[in-house]
Amino acid sequence: FVQQLCISLSYGIHMLFAYCLMLLVMTYDIGIFIALLSGLILGHFIFGIIRIRNRIQIQSLTTDTTPLIDTSSQDHSLSTPCCPTE
Repeated sequence: FVQQLCISLSYGIHMLFAYCLMLLVMTYDIGIFIALLSGLILGHFIFGIIRIRNRIQIQSLTTDTTPLIDTSSQDHSLSTPCCPTE
């Protein structure tokens, strides 16, 4: 419940900023328009780099993991799913 609430609040804040930016563009002031466009491009560039860097780190963490229990040396010929033998 709390996670869904946080996601909904985040979406609401995102939409609030989007509508505020739209209203600023609708003033038809070329300076404000260029500043907004430059900020959006720069923000997308900077946070895109961070997103790619995080994605690479997550992939390296998930592919380099070793199993917690080493089962390669155990003989499973006499065990059943409910009663493994030692």
